[in-house]
Amino acid sequence: MQASIFHRSRLPDGWVRPITPRILVESLRAIRSTKSTNSARLCDLLGVEERRASEICTQLVAMGLLCSVSHELVMITDEGTRFFDAAIKDDKEKLHSHLLQYGPYRAMSNQLEKKSLSLEDITGSCGLNQVAAETILRLLEWVGKLQRSESSVFYVTVRQQISVDSFANILDTIWNDLTRTKLGVKREFLRIPEVRDQVCKRLHLSFDVFDRLLEETVSKWPTKFELSSAPAQVAGARSEGGIHLRNRHYFYIRRLREEVKS
Repeated sequence: MQASIFHRSRLPDGWVRPITPRILVESLRAIRSTKSTNSARLCDLLGVEERRASEICTQLVAMGLLCSVSHELVMITDEGTRFFDAAIKDDKEKLHSHLLQYGPYRAMSNQLEKKSLSLEDITGSCGLNQVAAETILRLLEWVGKLQRSESSVFYVTVRQQISVDSFANILDTIWNDLTRTKLGVKREFLRIPEVRDQVCKRLHLSFDVFDRLLEETVSKWPTKFELSSAPAQVAGARSEGGIHLRNRHYFYIRRLREEVKS
């Protein structure tokens, strides 16, 4: 094994090797149990080939979770220990905070906070190949920050205080966009998953926040919006993405009036 393989400073900018959250955590668990280890030992602990173990070690060194102590040996860093502890406690905010110290993760997170991007857009704007981009997306999803739209566009959800009035206005705007057809005939009902997808993408909201705000909107303006269940023939196949309110499941939404009055 070459000495340079574990040297973080010699890795190319944006260098990312594929790694899953499970492999990341299990690698830290295995290395933490020993004072130091090499890729040959890690391949036995993880049940992977030595080349793959070496690749994992190099990636974790690049992320600051491991450090090289000789030309073959690596050990867990203090940062790696704190990261592992956060993973065991499933503390997603701490995990995200730790991962933001890793350049490629930070760059992609910042990009997806600003705007929604497709995988192709991500590789171009962040200077990553597809494998690297998918690896970072997987980490963002693991810590609960990533949302994927129905059109395979990705964005990072952000914490923001949005009033039900502002939400209703955005809902109106999205409604107008979605109900337009090429023939000029407006659709009367819209699928809740379709509306949720567009509103969340516009506002970078999580689906849970959307559902809460939609419930508040319907409660505040009961004559403005009407919710409807899926027809029996499609209920089993298509109602999964609807919303549960007052022990009922709804899959469609209809706007009854044109303007929301605060």
